[in-house]
Amino acid sequence: MKKLTDKKRNYVNNLTKGMPQKEAYIKAGYKARGKAAEAHASRLYAQPDIQAELKKRRNGAAERAEVSKARVLDEYAKIAFLNPQDFYDDTGKLKEIHELDPDVAAAFGGMDVIRKYYKHGSYDIVKKIKFIDKKGALDSLARHLGLFNDKVNVGFEAEVISAILTGLPEELRESVIKRLKRLISLEID
Repeated sequence: MKKLTDKKRNYVNNLTKGMPQKEAYIKAGYKARGKAAEAHASRLYAQPDIQAELKKRRNGAAERAEVSKARVLDEYAKIAFLNPQDFYDDTGKLKEIHELDPDVAAAFGGMDVIRKYYKHGSYDIVKKIKFIDKKGALDSLARHLGLFNDKVNVGFEAEVISAILTGLPEELRESVIKRLKRLISLEID
């Protein structure tokens, strides 16, 4: 693959900083503005050399951050399978943060600490633990494992398609057949 031009490299740099395509395009030094900039930026984004560079950078960033599918799944599992009892010692007292097992601490979302005052001057400290979304983590793991089928399969037998086509007026039937053939050829490629 050929080397990116300076403008293309700047465009990719801007995208990796989180800029929207249009803004990245303009800041890279391209001249189009408004709707034209949006269209040109979109076409530029789709170019194979731009996509290859973005993929290379994403993969490099993931490696530097030690991000992998296994690590992501492991973090989801820590959240999904958290037992809230692990936040307490054998006497029922809430453990300090530094006393938590690292897997338990990974599911810790935060804590509210409230002082509850009484008329006679004393007070209690109330600690409310916040957990990271356990249901969300379970849903993500279940989806990864294929336990949910989020896709609706709409399929027709040849006889059903034939019956539908037969009921159409001749000129419409020919048009539908042409479009179906085009769709089928797109899926095969």
